[in-house]
Amino acid sequence: MPGPTTIEWTEATWNPVTGCSKVSPGCAHCYAETFAERWRGIPGHAYEQGFDLRLWPSRLEHPLKWKKSRVIFVNSMSDLFHEDIPDEYVAQVFDVMVRADHHVYQVLTKRHERLAELAPDLPWPDHIWMGVTIENRRFVHRAEYLRRVPANTRFISAEPLLGPLEGLDLTDMHWVIAGGESGAQFRPVREEWIRGIRDLSVAHDVPFFFKQWGGFRAKSGGRLLEGREWNQMPSHKLEPVLAPTGPKVPKKRQKDIPDDSDEKWQYTEHTRAKHEILRRYLGAWLAILGRGKKGSGFQHARLMLLDGFAGRGRYVNGEGGSPQIMFDRAVEAVDAGLAHSIWIGCAELNKNNFDGHLRPVCDALKHHAVTVTPTHESFEAAGTKLAEWADRQAVRAPVFVMVDPYGVAGVPMTLLRRLLAIDRVEVLLTFMVRDTGRFIDEDNYEKPLTDLFGGDVWRECAGDEYRDRRDECLLLKLQEVVRPDVATWATPFRVFEDERRTVLYYLVHLTNNDLGMREMKKAMVQQSGDMTFWPVTVRPPDQLALEVGEERPYPSLQHRLAKMYAGRRLTFLELLNEDYPDGVWLESEYRWAVDGMEKEKPARVGISRHRLTKGGRPATRGIQHPDTLRFPES
Repeated sequence: MPGPTTIEWTEATWNPVTGCSKVSPGCAHCYAETFAERWRGIPGHAYEQGFDLRLWPSRLEHPLKWKKSRVIFVNSMSDLFHEDIPDEYVAQVFDVMVRADHHVYQVLTKRHERLAELAPDLPWPDHIWMGVTIENRRFVHRAEYLRRVPANTRFISAEPLLGPLEGLDLTDMHWVIAGGESGAQFRPVREEWIRGIRDLSVAHDVPFFFKQWGGFRAKSGGRLLEGREWNQMPSHKLEPVLAPTGPKVPKKRQKDIPDDSDEKWQYTEHTRAKHEILRRYLGAWLAILGRGKKGSGFQHARLMLLDGFAGRGRYVNGEGGSPQIMFDRAVEAVDAGLAHSIWIGCAELNKNNFDGHLRPVCDALKHHAVTVTPTHESFEAAGTKLAEWADRQAVRAPVFVMVDPYGVAGVPMTLLRRLLAIDRVEVLLTFMVRDTGRFIDEDNYEKPLTDLFGGDVWRECAGDEYRDRRDECLLLKLQEVVRPDVATWATPFRVFEDERRTVLYYLVHLTNNDLGMREMKKAMVQQSGDMTFWPVTVRPPDQLALEVGEERPYPSLQHRLAKMYAGRRLTFLELLNEDYPDGVWLESEYRWAVDGMEKEKPARVGISRHRLTKGGRPATRGIQHPDTLRFPES
């Protein structure tokens, strides 16, 4: 399958090469690098080598197998004219594009010199478009090199636009794309820069496409320029030619596959990512949330972990499931003296999964201070017993609950509400939205959804207006139900199907503990650098943008704080709890940013510190949670 994309000016992606290196300022916020580097060193992963350049001969003939005609962005994860890609391989890519002529190909490069060098020896049929990126006036000369290419459609991508394009010559150009940068540390675009490019395009009768204003999120500023969208593109005719394929094999819906089928227990990339989140978070949770106040030396006698949908406990090729991860982390915590004892409950309703797989897996997990108890029952039954047990305790033990169903059945909001009413309970919920959104009108979804939402609020998402974004609607409605009565924080992490952009499910972290919320985010950020696991992400990968070279005091974070909190007065802890779920920075980076803003002249924040020096005077350095921040009006 081609890679579906949220990039507005194309329909799909094809990556016969991955990996690249930086050549100009537009590369500083490379989403592709961020996307790839989070998997460096993971054996067998497509990005095991991170963003190092890699050729993929096995992908070369993919377009020949795609039956439906598409507009395809070539090498969204690399640059086809990178200096380390052999000439022969570039020629092979072009040969495939020539043969699979039922598609239109958009090739984009920042290596204008090599493009001009190779162009005379490459074929240029009408369906292969060639473009260069021009991000500011320093690189308008790339257009001159592009004019030397005998392509019938030449285009310029002014994205991310980092300055005015004075001196840009659109002679013999056929399309212009412009857009602002998006992401946590975006460099703002100015309206006059966009208008200048639009006016130049109109004057030369060149189609103009305005992608976005950009901002913290790609859609933050919308796509309207002077009250309208600009979606112009060069004309093209896609013939309904079918590429050669074998017989079509219908893919089963997840709900059509029995719970005890081997097909359901293949170890996928999104499962690997979910397990890595669980492993990292439990490492922090067992050490931090299981203790008393800092410095007290108190430890709870027992910590409780519940896997509400434990399944088989092991995948068909021997990969360990969530019970194994919980056990390994528990043993590490006990052996390190971070916990006295830990109980792990593993519930599974399917009898074949329980008798033939889960029970023997759990029976093999032995440790003197870690107890693993498999039970043949539903999550509702196991969760209710856990809540009843917690209610009888004089001192509430910390509890972590993993709710990872196939589908949406068996997760009643009444139980989630009861569990989260217990002090020091954390819930990590897998909220399946792909099939739920597709088949929301079917009768078998009515009761499970009503149970999960605690009512009929989900029905609004079945309307035609949400047909293309039911996953977002369902998530927002769930958050509305949960916050703040059930959980103070309901932080979602989006999970895609492998390399595709179709949302498969959300991992929703539910907690009433601000430290738990921040530790979950920390587990994400330390793995990926941008609060994003591949394929788990809070934003589509093409919208990610981190300032790769940005150093203390993190000016893009400072810009965000000055804008978002203008006129506000709040403690540093309140700032963290409010901004953490949406940002990509960690606490230390907030400290550096705020401290730097205070030192500016004039200061962009005032700080009232509660800590006293040894001489009894208010401290003038450092920031602690109770310190009060005052942001002036913008």
